[in-house]
Amino acid sequence: MLSGRSGLSSTMVGRAAALARLTGLVEAVEVASCDGPELVLVWGEAGIGKTRLLREFIARLPANVTSMVAAAQPGSLGRAFDVMSQLCPADGDPERDVVPHIRATVASGSVVLVIEDLHWIDADSAHMIEHLAQQPLPGLVIIGTYRPNDLSRRAPGGELISRLERQHSVEQVRLDRLDRGDVATLLGAIDGAPASSAAVDTVFRRSGGVPFVIEELIRCCGPEACFEDLLSAQLPWSLDEAVRQQLAEMPAAERRVIDALAVFGGSASFEMISAISELEEVELLGALRDLVSRSIVVEVSDDSFWFTHALTADSVYQQLLGRDRRRLHERALATLRSQTGADHASLARHAQGAGAFDQVAGIAREGAPRYLARGASFQALRLASDGLAEAPDDPQLLGVATDAAWRLQFGAEAMAYAHRWRSAAATDVDRVEAMRFIARLYHEQSDEADRDIALDALIEFSASLPRGLALGRSMGAVAQILMLAERLEEAIDWADRSLVEAKRNGDESLIAQALVERSSSRRHGESMEELQQALIEARNAAHDVGDGVLECRALNNLVTVVSPHSEVGAWARAELADAAKLHGIDRLGAVMLTLWAAEAAIASGDMRTLRVMIGEAGEHWPAGTKEHGFYQSVLADLLIEEGRVVEALAVATDMLEREVIHCRGVTRSAASSGCCRHAQR
Repeated sequence: MLSGRSGLSSTMVGRAAALARLTGLVEAVEVASCDGPELVLVWGEAGIGKTRLLREFIARLPANVTSMVAAAQPGSLGRAFDVMSQLCPADGDPERDVVPHIRATVASGSVVLVIEDLHWIDADSAHMIEHLAQQPLPGLVIIGTYRPNDLSRRAPGGELISRLERQHSVEQVRLDRLDRGDVATLLGAIDGAPASSAAVDTVFRRSGGVPFVIEELIRCCGPEACFEDLLSAQLPWSLDEAVRQQLAEMPAAERRVIDALAVFGGSASFEMISAISELEEVELLGALRDLVSRSIVVEVSDDSFWFTHALTADSVYQQLLGRDRRRLHERALATLRSQTGADHASLARHAQGAGAFDQVAGIAREGAPRYLARGASFQALRLASDGLAEAPDDPQLLGVATDAAWRLQFGAEAMAYAHRWRSAAATDVDRVEAMRFIARLYHEQSDEADRDIALDALIEFSASLPRGLALGRSMGAVAQILMLAERLEEAIDWADRSLVEAKRNGDESLIAQALVERSSSRRHGESMEELQQALIEARNAAHDVGDGVLECRALNNLVTVVSPHSEVGAWARAELADAAKLHGIDRLGAVMLTLWAAEAAIASGDMRTLRVMIGEAGEHWPAGTKEHGFYQSVLADLLIEEGRVVEALAVATDMLEREVIHCRGVTRSAASSGCCRHAQR
């Protein structure tokens, strides 16, 4: 269901144009010639009326159009498939059953899929929405809402919106604040009679034209008040003051319920609210009925409740005394700990709120690796950071933070964590992994001098190690950095040595890594077929041991030795996309795929896709990165195809001046040399 309140006014004000645009899009779907879904983003600040607009829109849909609605909440980030599970058939698996369910529904007629509050969406649901946007479902309209101020490029929702806007035609619907005329209309709709200009001016100044704030201010005057009373009433100056006045007049049981919800921070089950508020069932039921009837709380699903607007939750939380907050967090923490499968991000938040800081590092040690293993890199990094705030030298957390930051392309952050990890490493294996990351990160920053210093340190450390797991891992690490540095014969030698040591120790993960490093170091005299087979075998080995990074690297390198638009090339790109999403590896998924998709578009003559991919690659690979040269070479190809020779020459000149292009010219003649691989293997 849509989570927002229906409002004091039965009439929606100031949104006629936005409503007409949404309605028109649905009508156009029936005659559209495009192959994919229609995408719409509705955005505006908190309280601006996004939910109200969509409620009105859905109410007006024709009977033959099916609506499906899900909403993210503040705690969704830490729960896999939290949003898409709301669309799952009963007893279904969100990961497996949601997309087929939507496909089947679209096959029966037009469907409007609404996802509210994308700024809070979890990574798995974001990937699923992006997958849906690429499907041949012309009868589907996907509408997402978000608050720009709460949108972060570091969060799954921010990345989802960026990719949708780059890769697809997206209809944008922006909701602005109401003007004085709209406020007058809204007041008249609430009271049933025109409001005086003085009353309109008072409410407009206090609310700033935000519809939710207007209704909360009016609510403080009581349901029987007329608007002339506004002039003499002590009207709140802000939403926080309006909420404070409501709390002061609220019965004790209801106040305990909303305090519990505000501290919990998201939709809570009846049992959770009871545990935090310490209310018995009969008293809690009565309080919830009252709060729901007054549109303060909404039942988002059976036995699950949340505020009708998150702004209310924020205000309630801020107005609690510190001791009250701590006690409520303590109860929430104790209740969550008694449940199996509790979300670690929620556990950490409540531990911090309860002042139990000594528990945060332990929660992070347990939860952050799990997030990373299932591809929730953003959540893994955030939880590891919380843990490191309490245990700054914890090697396990530093390792997770380094890996997660690298996967998310936060190079400077990853480098800082990697250096701390090396200093704090408690085992030789940890020290090897930290040194490998440091060398690789220097390479990715085009700092070849420091990369080589880090490589020499790694070789020296390897020489000091006895036979065993750490020695094998160090050999594999050296092989990887040598391969990146294009010292290919040396890389093959070290890969062979690591393979011997891996087999001696029964280290299946290192066997997979050695195969990836060896097959990625191209040798003179080998045929493309031999290279292709070696990389596929390496990919399969990585897949079998569950190492997503190695699997993505093998697939990425495979694309360099086959035609991107060939059957094998298309398979490799599809597998790379799936593996990168599954393991949360942005740099080898959405990022590298833009370059490979551009290669395939050139080969197939798809200029439209090429333009989109070039635009996206330009955002990912700014000047100064190794990949920027590859991006420029593809851009030059496009400019030549369009007859813009002067601009193509300017791009080529810039490439030469930057000295970042080693194996490609402006033409396609050297495409098979795979310079992209040199930068990202």
